[in-house]
Amino acid sequence: MAKILKPNAELAYKIHEKCLSLSNWYGLIEELFPSVKYIYGIMTGSMEPYLKKLRHYAGGIPLLSADYGSSEGWIGANVNPTRPPEMATFAVLPHIGYFEFIPLRDAGPLGRIEPRPVGLTDVHVGEEYEVVVTNFAGLYRYRLGDVVKVVGFHNSTPELQFICRKDIMPAIN
Repeated sequence: MAKILKPNAELAYKIHEKCLSLSNWYGLIEELFPSVKYIYGIMTGSMEPYLKKLRHYAGGIPLLSADYGSSEGWIGANVNPTRPPEMATFAVLPHIGYFEFIPLRDAGPLGRIEPRPVGLTDVHVGEEYEVVVTNFAGLYRYRLGDVVKVVGFHNSTPELQFICRKDIMPAIN
């Protein structure tokens, strides 16, 4: 980057002055980038705790939750991008891979019962599932570890809400 970009002391001074002039940096993004229309990014799962701070820096700029993806492949598209990120839902992209869903049912003090996986068309609204994917890269029935809730259907594909990662315990050292 040093070959392409050179230090710009005047710009650095302007940014410094903007930061000093704002109370707690509220609306900083809008001040630094006055033409910005929205902020698009991953705002679910492990990123959700940062939303409060991002909203503070964004001021009045709308936040749009990105689509639902993983290292193993794309899972779903956000078909309602104007919803707040905490309420984002994702329509499964059935052409990306073969999706199955393990129903997760509460078994009381024993934890959860995991029946056999069901297909894309066999899920039920209001139920929680763990996502299983078979993709074109060679993963076969790979359990993502994501717990999702079916909140409806977009056309005939399930619309999912990300709930949490399955069986993740924080390590406190």
